[in-house]
Amino acid sequence: MKLREMPPKLFWLTITMIIANTAGNMYYPLLPLYLKSLGATTQEIGTFFTLLIISGMSFRILGGWISDAIGRLRPIALAVRQGPLAISAPWRRLAGNG
Repeated sequence: MKLREMPPKLFWLTITMIIANTAGNMYYPLLPLYLKSLGATTQEIGTFFTLLIISGMSFRILGGWISDAIGRLRPIALAVRQGPLAISAPWRRLAGNG
């Protein structure tokens, strides 16, 4: 499919996902420095990144299996609904509201 043949909604979704993925991954270069400032050793930082990648791969496989089993729409709807709640829960607790 050429760019000119792409439906406008798909084009804007693609642009939005590129921006979201870029913004969501901008902290990775700074994360080792932050962990080092917390007192982590080089080995602990390496272990952290290894577990980060392995857990991401595992959840992608699990998510693919779930979407194959029950369809794509339900897992997407659940993620859209529950994702912000899961992200906001630690912040509410830190603020003393949780």
